[in-house]
This record gives sequence, structure tokens and C-alpha cells, in this order.
Amino acid sequence: MNTLPQGTDTTQQAVSACPDGITWCLGVPIDHANPAEHIHRGPARSLGGAYGKGLLAFNLEQYGDEPATISLESEGAFLELDGAQVDQLLADAPAHLDALRQTRVQLAAEAEPDPGETWTLSVRGGGVFTGYLPPWADENPTETDVPAADLTFKLKDIAHQQYILGAPLNVFTPAGCTEEPGVYEEHVLSGYMSVAPHSEDTREHAPAVSLQLVEDHWLQDLGPDELADVIAKLRQQADRLAGVHAHLIQARADWATHAPRGQQ
Repeated sequence: MNTLPQGTDTTQQAVSACPDGITWCLGVPIDHANPAEHIHRGPARSLGGAYGKGLLAFNLEQYGDEPATISLESEGAFLELDGAQVDQLLADAPAHLDALRQTRVQLAAEAEPDPGETWTLSVRGGGVFTGYLPPWADENPTETDVPAADLTFKLKDIAHQQYILGAPLNVFTPAGCTEEPGVYEEHVLSGYMSVAPHSEDTREHAPAVSLQLVEDHWLQDLGPDELADVIAKLRQQADRLAGVHAHLIQARADWATHAPRGQQ
């Protein structure tokens, strides 16, 4: 199913149906007023959010019998891109977004450090232990009246975590102990960022990310470089799937035209 990403605006005017039967055309009457040349326009799409509106606006257009193009806004004007040009734009976009992400990291490095908050373990009979509570932690482990005998265990058990929401996909699941075989919504690549400052495992003393691929299969304790590698490989796979998506659309159109009646 082709869906728009979160933050995408889709603007459509109240329109009549396209008189030429172009399914994606909004059928704006003024665009079809000239009998010699009808202009077909698809819905305009753009990114919009707290960062602004109308970013990367584009729509599908066709003038008369000319080939359809994608009209993309650039510096206040509109570029008419053919399929090959759009493919090149899609190929260039990931590197450009990577540069934006890297610049965002630089911006974060320039920001003033957050003094943050602290957690506290108050020991029964006297004594207080405190530590830094990162702003991204989901819970505060502060506890009072901790028995002295439990203090070491309590300290080792402190783990600051932030849950990472996965992508919801409809996944076929074979018969299991608690459910029948069928298609169920699963959150793919969910996980958490965590740090356990008092763990016996020193690898847990710095924030790291763990991602669940499928049930009981994890990518664990990923540092910044390892996570960047995972992101790059997933982005490459998404680019491959984008190419498969384009081929699928072409294959559907070809099949609808040439497949024997009754097999469409």
C-alpha cells in the first residue's frame, strides 16, 4: 500500500471528474476549458510540520498529448522532470539527507549541555546515593528506604532506557503456542536505547541501541558507528524496494493489458 510519510500534506481542491478519464487527474474545470489542450494535474503533495509548510512540493502533470511529468518546486519555480530525472533525484536524495543528518549532529554538539536531573537511592538508616538521570530516560529509578543489604543489587539494576517504536507491518505468523497461523501486525525493528552505569558489564556503561529484527533475534549494544552501518544498509534496501515498487506498477499495467481474460 502506497502511503505518505508522517508530516506530508496533501491538498486537493473541490473538483469535477476529468472529462478525459485520466484517473489521477483532479479534473479542475479551468484546466480543461481549452478544447485544444487539456491540462491534467494530480494532487499536490508537500512536506509540512513545525519546520514549515510547502516543502518539496510536487505533483503529476500532463499537457495535452505530451508525456506526463512530475512538476517539482525549486527556488520559487517549477521543474518538469521525466522518469529518468526523477530516478536520478531519488538516487541523490539519500546522500543529501545523510548530509543533513550529519549537520544535525554537529548542531547538537554545539548546543549547551543539559544539566539534566538526578536519581536518588535513600538507604534505610542513613546514606544517599545519587546519579545523573538523562533527559531521554523513560523512568526515574529514585527510591527511598532501601535496605542496606539490597543497595548493591539496586545499583546494578539501574538501567536508563528509552523505547524505540518499530514500523508496523502485517506479517504472516505460523502456528504458535498462543495464536493461530495468519497475518498479524508486528512492529519491525523496535528496540530501546539504554545505559546501565553500575552494571558489571562495562560495555553497558555508555548509551547503546538494541534493535529486535524478529522475535528473539536482536542487534544488540550498537554504538554510533554500528547503528550508522545498520541505517545505511536499511536505506539501501529501501532504495531497492523503491525500484521494485516502480517495476511492480509497470508489471501491473502490463498484466492488465496483456493477461488472458479471467486471469487479471
